Amino acid sequence: MFDSIRETIDYAVENNMSFADIMVKEEMELSGKSRDEVRAQMKQNLDVMRDAVIKGTTGDGVESVTGYTGHDAAKLRDYNETHHALSGYEMIDAVKGAIATNE
Repeated sequence: MFDSIRETIDYAVENNMSFADIMVKEEMELSGKSRDEVRAQMKQNLDVMRDAVIKGTTGDGVESVTGYTGHDAAKLRDYNETHHALSGYEMIDAVKGAIATNE
């Protein structure tokens, strides 16, 4: 495991590896799974996150089981469509996706 991004970059340069390859290698070592198993799990996780973004930003969004939280990604989507945020559209869009994934 690496303690800093600098260590990760140095390792990548020294070993002629991409950041993605380093992370897959790390996960293989930590989990004992094969490269194909790790990549399959990563794809499944990505699919779940993409679905969460779609659900969280479509219509009214999603609500927690208790009903106390939710709909924030949809609210941010609506805001981003009608206002100009100081941080720009891309930043708000990224935050919207993160909130939708969390919801």
